[in-house]
Amino acid sequence: MTFRFLAPGDAPLLAAYFRGLSAASRAFFGPHPLDDETAARVCAEHDPRTLRIVGVADGAIVAYAILLLGVTEHEEARFRERGLPLDRATDATVAPSVADALQGRGVGRALMEHAIDRATAHGRDRIVLLGGVQAANVRAVRLYERLGFVRAGEFEHPPGCVNVDMIRSRGADLAPVPDRRIESRPGA
Repeated sequence: MTFRFLAPGDAPLLAAYFRGLSAASRAFFGPHPLDDETAARVCAEHDPRTLRIVGVADGAIVAYAILLLGVTEHEEARFRERGLPLDRATDATVAPSVADALQGRGVGRALMEHAIDRATAHGRDRIVLLGGVQAANVRAVRLYERLGFVRAGEFEHPPGCVNVDMIRSRGADLAPVPDRRIESRPGA
């Protein structure tokens, strides 16, 4: 598998990737719709502060991540409320997804390591998760902890869906951490 930036001609491949995701995987990805129209739009966009990374194997996209060189107003507000102000000039935001058949096989970790490397290469000191990670996505929470992310707090969005804000500082330890399961709140 190779990781590279999304290219304008990738719309058919990205659309096929989006269509191949299960309902469960789609429910865990919140930044934008996962449909053909969005695939065409994001492949045509050029924003130097939004890096879109894809993992490609056998000519198909099997992983996708958005890496924002900066932070959104929503992340900025939530972290500021917790006494952890973010800096748009030196922080980054990431949102990854992996094809269902490859989840739990190290692809997510490799994608995140690549995104972390790209953020570091662009001078970013910290990385937060775009929209946090749903607490019900226990496997992803554990992956982020193994990658050096720490929990910064929880919030509900939409109502009844508990999300965990996580942040990683440059140079964070990549060693495995003890398994700390998140129990979902009733109705989450």
